[in-house]
Amino acid sequence: MSEQKKPLSALQKDLFTDSRLSVCDVSSPSAHQEQNLTNLTDRYVKALQENSNNRFDESLPVLTAFRIFDVTALPNRSDMGFKDYGVKDVQILAEHFFQGEPEEKKNEKKEEHLSEWQKLKYNFLQMREDIPPEIAKPTNNMLTKSSTEWLLKRMLSTHSTYQHLFPEMLCIAEVCLSLPVSNAWSERGASAIKGIKTRMRSGIKDDMLEALMQISINGLKVKELECTGVVKESVKQCLKEKPRKKLMAKKTATGNHNTSTVSTNDVAVQVEISETEGEEPENIDDSDVVQTEKEDQLQLEVNAAIELMNLNCY
Repeated sequence: MSEQKKPLSALQKDLFTDSRLSVCDVSSPSAHQEQNLTNLTDRYVKALQENSNNRFDESLPVLTAFRIFDVTALPNRSDMGFKDYGVKDVQILAEHFFQGEPEEKKNEKKEEHLSEWQKLKYNFLQMREDIPPEIAKPTNNMLTKSSTEWLLKRMLSTHSTYQHLFPEMLCIAEVCLSLPVSNAWSERGASAIKGIKTRMRSGIKDDMLEALMQISINGLKVKELECTGVVKESVKQCLKEKPRKKLMAKKTATGNHNTSTVSTNDVAVQVEISETEGEEPENIDDSDVVQTEKEDQLQLEVNAAIELMNLNCY
């Protein structure tokens, strides 16, 4: 059976046997209809291939050039190809990332990249000896980290050194490490949106949604000690920039004012500071009292936010 006939044969099997589509009331296609379906499938596959090639043809040489960071493919110093290894790839990368620059500056950048690469190769030879065995020669199909990823992270871990000696190549290494190799990050973002923009919060604005997604995906874990300080500082900054419901105190004849209570309606929405029920707050003109009220309000709201998020102050 030819490759062109396989899709049509699979469709017929699903339609006219006790299979998935057997309940559909579809008559057997005629020879002319079969030929039309075969031609349509063939045109569709070809159009899909052409579209994919047109979209990625220009990117393929650049992506291939990043193989210079695969330290396991680097020839030994005694090999004939060591001297010229990676030269063409570095030129392709320099041409791509500086294509908008004037020709003179572009040529200078190419020379800088090539000069750094000729020195960087020797560093890679030394670093290759430090690759963990499970990365250099993986024993199973569940490869957690490639040799390229290991090398790039090793370079960025000593960023200050490489920034001084190989600034141009370090920039390309950062670009290479940031390239997504799967759709895991986009899927993770979609999951975060579902948890943040719920039915009760469907009116949330894009800038707030983006900020909450950044916190959800890249933020600290809630119960970490470092998170406690971040939350406290965030609450203080928020209260400074945008006035919330103010803590109103009732001034007595002795100059004392009532204690305030903290009530919480929704952890995800707000922390409300209110007076004892049934009492009408009064505006205080005395500047010292108002300043004290603001400080009390700030501290109460910070404590309430920490308590609501199950944080412990140390």
